[in-house]
Amino acid sequence: MRTKIFLLGLLSLFVFCFASQAARAKRSNIVFIFDCSGSMYKTVRDGAIKTTRFAVAQEAFLKAMKELPTNNPNLYVSLMYYGAKRSCGDDTIKLIAPLARHDTAHRVLLQELVDAMKPGDFGSTPIARSIRKVGKIFKGHEKDVNTVVLITDGEEECEEKTAACKAVEKLSDDGLLTLSFVIGAFLGNQAKDAPPTVRCIGDFKTADNQSAFSKDFKYVMVNSIVPLQLPPPPPSKKGHVGRHVAAVPPPPPPPRVKLPGFLRVDVDAGRYDATWTLLITDSNGKNVTGGGQLMGGGAPQFGRSANRKLPAGKYIVKVTGVGGRDRSPRVCKQEVIIPEGGVKRLKLVLDKCRTGFDMPAFPGGGGFPFK
Repeated sequence: MRTKIFLLGLLSLFVFCFASQAARAKRSNIVFIFDCSGSMYKTVRDGAIKTTRFAVAQEAFLKAMKELPTNNPNLYVSLMYYGAKRSCGDDTIKLIAPLARHDTAHRVLLQELVDAMKPGDFGSTPIARSIRKVGKIFKGHEKDVNTVVLITDGEEECEEKTAACKAVEKLSDDGLLTLSFVIGAFLGNQAKDAPPTVRCIGDFKTADNQSAFSKDFKYVMVNSIVPLQLPPPPPSKKGHVGRHVAAVPPPPPPPRVKLPGFLRVDVDAGRYDATWTLLITDSNGKNVTGGGQLMGGGAPQFGRSANRKLPAGKYIVKVTGVGGRDRSPRVCKQEVIIPEGGVKRLKLVLDKCRTGFDMPAFPGGGGFPFK
């Protein structure tokens, strides 16, 4: 009887530890938006192969889905596309895979849906409306890491050019959107070649072949998914001493998994399409920007975003660029603390940075945290 009570106690301890571990984990909710407008039918060359813009992006996405883990209970994925019709209404936007746990069956479903997608001959590009629909998907998930990934080859066509940037900013301010990424399909060899009203939608990458698309999809996954939380080890087996059952000491507490945090930096170029360089360093001065320094150009009044998944801790975010009517050199420098398992959003405004030296961190100065 005592043995049964003891084993029940061990089982309760195991369940409690696992529940505590799971309670700390946030969900990663990712919505992919595919551009299926008529321009994606344009013929391009991927190496020696003659194909279309859409086919190149499609193949890269199918490959990315094969590599996306299906054993993470905290990963949820959804798929949407626009351009089904020429109109700018809701009928041209299709949510073909609602947000669902990304297991093996869901991966197969996504692959089948993407494989069956085709661009509309004269489909429109309602990016802003699509992003606002994503906000409805994320409603009720404000405490999770919510990410939108847009794959497009052009600008907003149904509203003003900056409408998509405003939609992202609104969802972010409302706490519905954590991270946004844009993969620009055949929009130039460098980010600065793409229209500023596309770059300002999110962390922008450009791709003009399958290899580049695959690299960009991997970048998105690395910087948006909450890692798998492993359960604690099971209790050890009971031992025997003669005919009597020996008391088995309880297992050691599971090692605490330290969750990374997410940093989102919005660089606002003010009234000018300024160029800038982003540098992120940790408390030891190590460059953790990823790929050296991030070069970018902002869109007037909106700028660009950079998203990074980093270990919890203290970091220095530094943006060097030009600002003001005189296009003078500006430097913004901000110290940020990324909480464990949390999100830090930071906005740096070039026009508000002093010229020639680093600004202190205070509202209205070199930069200020959104939350």
